[in-house]
Amino acid sequence: MYNNTLTSTKKFSTSSFIQVEDVIYSQNTKNVTPSGASTIFDYGYIYSIELKRNEIKKQLQPYFECMGTNDELDFLAENTEVLAILPGIGRHILLTLPDVQKLTLELLNEDRDWQTLFINIYSPLSWEDLNSFGDKFLLRLFELYPTISNKININLFPE
Repeated sequence: MYNNTLTSTKKFSTSSFIQVEDVIYSQNTKNVTPSGASTIFDYGYIYSIELKRNEIKKQLQPYFECMGTNDELDFLAENTEVLAILPGIGRHILLTLPDVQKLTLELLNEDRDWQTLFINIYSPLSWEDLNSFGDKFLLRLFELYPTISNKININLFPE
């Protein structure tokens, strides 16, 4: 999702937990010198991406369980208008639907121009009750946020 155009001879890890590791590089073939990041701040740009992801996780943690990949977090970092309304949506779902077991986020990534963030709702309610809620929810979403309603959808999982 991010355009990481970093040109370097150093190797960087972009996992959720950046590992500080020694990086060996050479400016010429005779002089190979071990060098590396002594602190996480030496990673610069990569570190700022991880900070943003962690900030988004903290903001959404009371309402949503994040999926295993960083795709959802990167999508939200790029689409700040979606991120701004997600806590309110999560709060609304939890207050409106009784006994919601969990809410998760999942990104459908067909193409750069066709990405939809799905809110997966797991509830013991019947399909009819969940479907009725889903229809009302989507109608209200289109009314309140017409410019971003095409970026959010819901999946209903009755149990």
